[in-house]
Amino acid sequence: MMEHLPGFPVDSSIKLHKHEARLIVALHSMGKNSSNPDGDAIAFKTTREIEGPYCETVEHKFKKPVVLAGPILPEPIETSNTKENWSKWLKKFQEKTVILCAFGREYNLKKDQFQELVLGFELTGYPFFAALKPPIEAETIEEALPEGFKQRTRGKCIVHSGWAKQQLMLSHPSVGFLSLIVEGTRYRRP
Repeated sequence: MMEHLPGFPVDSSIKLHKHEARLIVALHSMGKNSSNPDGDAIAFKTTREIEGPYCETVEHKFKKPVVLAGPILPEPIETSNTKENWSKWLKKFQEKTVILCAFGREYNLKKDQFQELVLGFELTGYPFFAALKPPIEAETIEEALPEGFKQRTRGKCIVHSGWAKQQLMLSHPSVGFLSLIVEGTRYRRP
């Protein structure tokens, strides 16, 4: 993973996967080798609210408008194994009491932020499911968890680094709150 690419906004919470870095390097090289890349615009599936500084950098570099398609939502896919596993766990709790925290695959917390987040959820006293990537300074979720956290929250919370079907989880009656941070904004499920 790369921490920073020259010419793009610096944000210590962003790390690029190899395939993402290759795309950016290719775009960067295209800008050096051609003063006017083919096409009238450049399109991405994102929003200005989520990746505004990066879109502005691309617009400035290539002197082309950046057209944003917004988030593309997948069709619901039934994965019986996932549905059964999470459904079984969620069934243990009363209606609208489980906190669902999902930052997505693009957002990396620092280890202290990660620990503060899960400890904050623990302090609520409510059950929670957090779908998070391991923080920047850790290889796995387990090594990033605060000391004694797993023992204190056993059976009442899950901190998961793999794929979690948010649509299935949100449709479960026990899930009552969605914590999704985008530019410091929280969205609450009705």
